[in-house]
Amino acid sequence: MFNDTEIKILSNSDNTTILKTEYADVQPFLKTYTFENGFSILTTMRAFCDKESIINETGYVLINNDKYKAIDIKIWDTYKEAFLYKCKK
Repeated sequence: MFNDTEIKILSNSDNTTILKTEYADVQPFLKTYTFENGFSILTTMRAFCDKESIINETGYVLINNDKYKAIDIKIWDTYKEAFLYKCKK
């Protein structure tokens, strides 16, 4: 992994409370999540973080002044993989 991208983990969507700044390997990635009512969202990025990262599915992430919501997080042996949905401005 290349942990070369600074990510700021936010407690909520208002960008005022930064819980922690971490470095992750962030890559473009397309994945669609479809829910039972036909509603679907497209994630456009994924971040590979340390397994101890505090990123979770209830918070938000700030990357280069763009806000993302972690939609799905996979925990592997030595790292976390977070699929990120870019929030509207």
